[in-house]
Amino acid sequence: GKTHLFRHDKGKCVPIDKKETHCNLKARNLEQTMALNLLGRSDIELCCIIGKAGTGKTILALGSALAQLGNEAGYYDRIILTKPVVDVGRGIGFLPGGIGEKMEPWMQSFFDNLDQLLPPTGSDKEKGAHKAESTWLPLLESGVIEIQPINTIRGRSLSRSFMIIDEAQNLTKHEVKSIITRAAEGTKVILMGDPYQVDNPYLDKNNNGLVYVVERMKGQNCFGATILKRSERSRLSDLAADLL
Repeated sequence: GKTHLFRHDKGKCVPIDKKETHCNLKARNLEQTMALNLLGRSDIELCCIIGKAGTGKTILALGSALAQLGNEAGYYDRIILTKPVVDVGRGIGFLPGGIGEKMEPWMQSFFDNLDQLLPPTGSDKEKGAHKAESTWLPLLESGVIEIQPINTIRGRSLSRSFMIIDEAQNLTKHEVKSIITRAAEGTKVILMGDPYQVDNPYLDKNNNGLVYVVERMKGQNCFGATILKRSERSRLSDLAADLL
């Protein structure tokens, strides 16, 4: 009458704690438990989290990154966030400001999840919803959380970093190789996305960068992948992801 959860490790079945939590984040199903375990393993330097909209890919990655930031369990000095800039539908044209300001609309999915992981304090709540980001904003201003445009990543050497690349299904094979080869000693790379929701007109579900990495990295000791199928966002989101 009981169930147990295991992961395959060098020919053995290693048990996984079903109650594993990261940064006030608790898995809502067994799939998310598997993802959190994979994200928290120091021996896995490259991790792919695959799933449709609403399965919790972004919040799981961010929660795990925050939990391992500069503590005894992990030694990551910073969290690097990036995603391909691909318009859904018609583009909105030129965006004013510096790199950070130009990237802000594309990074909003990360910011929404940070609001949930690091909610405002009592005093911030009294100031209104506009101040909801104040608890994590200092991390962004100090560079502990860094926004990295993909088109300027070439030539960088990123050490002791927790890199999160969202919407990786919109990357080409060349782009995903350029990103992963930036990882220096002590860096963990997370690729997330849904192969069935490709917005890049030159890619499809079979030839995108996310699927390419999973296929090419199979069997490598430093690589791990898991698939999330159960949506936890809402009933409407789940229906839309399956039927539309």
